[in-house]
Amino acid sequence: MDVCNKTGDSAAVAELFYALIAAGRIDDAVALAAPDFVGHGLGGREELKDELEMWAAAFPDVDITIEDTIAEGDRVAVRMRVHGTHTGTFAGMTATGRPFDVRCTDVVRIVEGHVAEAWPLLDLAGLLVQVGRMPTARNRELE
Repeated sequence: MDVCNKTGDSAAVAELFYALIAAGRIDDAVALAAPDFVGHGLGGREELKDELEMWAAAFPDVDITIEDTIAEGDRVAVRMRVHGTHTGTFAGMTATGRPFDVRCTDVVRIVEGHVAEAWPLLDLAGLLVQVGRMPTARNRELE
């Protein structure tokens, strides 16, 4: 997939990447990652695939709504709303059946129509609280 060379638009590549993830098209999303992809805090393409497969199994109804896309040069900041239901095992935590709705802001670097780097920032603590896997001051008990 070489969207950027066809459209000349790095933002279009980033938006397609997240649309593929939301649609559960993991192989296509990974194919849009450059062969030498670096996911900061994650690893390379294989780790990206493993991570996306884990998320898809844990939250099969995940939906990603892009709220803002800001592109400058080869970098694209994407602000998203991510929501779904915890119906599968996530990082060793059994499903709770609870919904979540969190915000995420990723910065990606686009090179020759592919996602070359990603710096993800997800409200993971908020997700874990919402699905009942992290205690809060108001809710000190976990299932």
